[in-house]
Amino acid sequence: MNLEEQRESVRRALDLGKKQGASAVHVNCGNVEKQTVTFASGRLKECSQASSEKFTVTLVIGGRRGMASGNDWNALPALVERAAIFARNGAVAHFEKYPAPAPSYQKVKTFSASVDALTPERIIDDCAGMVSALKKLDADLTIDAGGGIQHATSLTATDAGFWQEEQGTLWSLGAGYQKTTGTDMLFSGSGRSWRAHNEFYDPKGILSDLEFDLRHGSKTANASSGPVTLILPPELLKMFLTPLALALNGRNVCKGTSPLKGHLGEQRFASNFTVFDNPHIDFAPSSASADNSGVPTVARHLVKDGVPLCFLYDYDTAGMAKEAPTGNESCSPYAMLVQPGDASFEALLKTVKRGVYVKEFLGFGQSNMDNGDFSANLSLAFWVENGEITHRVKNAMVAGNLFELLRDGPQFSSDTHPWNQQPFAFFPHVSLKA
Repeated sequence: MNLEEQRESVRRALDLGKKQGASAVHVNCGNVEKQTVTFASGRLKECSQASSEKFTVTLVIGGRRGMASGNDWNALPALVERAAIFARNGAVAHFEKYPAPAPSYQKVKTFSASVDALTPERIIDDCAGMVSALKKLDADLTIDAGGGIQHATSLTATDAGFWQEEQGTLWSLGAGYQKTTGTDMLFSGSGRSWRAHNEFYDPKGILSDLEFDLRHGSKTANASSGPVTLILPPELLKMFLTPLALALNGRNVCKGTSPLKGHLGEQRFASNFTVFDNPHIDFAPSSASADNSGVPTVARHLVKDGVPLCFLYDYDTAGMAKEAPTGNESCSPYAMLVQPGDASFEALLKTVKRGVYVKEFLGFGQSNMDNGDFSANLSLAFWVENGEITHRVKNAMVAGNLFELLRDGPQFSSDTHPWNQQPFAFFPHVSLKA
C-alpha cells in the first residue's frame, strides 16, 4: 500500500469512527524497520533485520473510551468496530472531543539521512573492536556488545483535524562485561542512542566508561556504615530523579499521591536546584513537537531556583483535573535537564571526605517512589575518601528520601555529559548500610 492509499485508509477510519457514534476519534499508524547486531560472550551472535507495523484506533462514545490495535492496513475498519465495542464498556474519558490543531508547532528534527551511513557491517566492526579492546585489558572478561539502526514512519490523526506525519531514525550502540573472581562478580555496561549520526556515536567513549569501572573495580573492600556523600554520574541522575517526575505527574496529583500537591510556587528544594524540560532538542530520542492528542509540546522550567512551578497533564488528565493540558504524553517530562553548577566534577570530588560514587543501583525502582523514599543495593559503586576513588564497594546499600536530599545542600558539577546534557550530582548526608 503506497503512502496516498495509507492516508486514504486513515481518513476512512476517522469517518467510520464518527459513524459508530464517537464524539472523538484518534488513529495512529506506525512502521518500524530495524537492523540489529548482537555479540554474546565476545562472539557475533546475531545480525538480523525485521519490520513491523502497528495500528491503534481510539474512540470516545458516551463519555467512555475504547482502544483497539492491530498490524494490518486492511483491518483498520475492523479495528474501528472493535474499538467501538470496547468504548461502550470502557473507562471514563475526561474529554468529549480532541483539541483542534494548534496554529503552529515547534519543528523538531527526528530524521537524519546520516544514519544510513551506519551499516550493519560498520556496527559489527565497531562492536568487534570494543570486544577486542576489552579482551586486551582483561582476558577473563565475559563481554557482550551490540547496536542497531532503526527507520520509522508514523501517521497520527484525529477527527478534530490534527494530522501529523513523521519519519524517524535511531541508532544504538553499547557494550558491557562481567568478571567473576571466586564469589565476586563485577558488572559494567555503557551505551548510547541518538537520531542522527554525530559525535555521540563514539565507541572510544563507551570503552572509556568501561575501562574506568574495570580500573577502579579491580580492588574491592567492604565499606563502613554511616553518613556519606552520594555521588551520581550524569547517566544515573535521570533515573534517580524519578520520584520528582512522579510528583509532577498530573495524574498522581489528581489521585492525591503527589507530595508536591498544593505546594507549587513554594521553596521546596535548595535554591541551586533548577530543572528544565526540553522536548525540542533536535534528534534526541525523547523529543516531540506534539503529544499524541495533538497538543503542542512546550519547553518549560519544572523547578526554578528550588521552586516547583507546574504539574504535567496529558489531554485526558487535564480534563480530570480541570486544568490546561501541558502537552506531556502520559503526564511525564520529555528531558529533565538539571542546571549545572559552578565547579567541575574533579573539583567537587576533591571536597568529599567520605563518599560513595554509584554507577548502578540494584532495586532502586522497587522503593517507594511516590513519596521519594529509596533503599537500594549498590550494584556497582566506588568508595571515595579524602577526594580520591580508592576501591569498589561490596555488600552495601544506601537509603534516604530524594526530596530531603534536594533540600539538603545538593551540588551539581559545571561539566555535563555531552550525550545526555546532565551534570554530576553530589548529595551529602545519605545513609550507607554495610
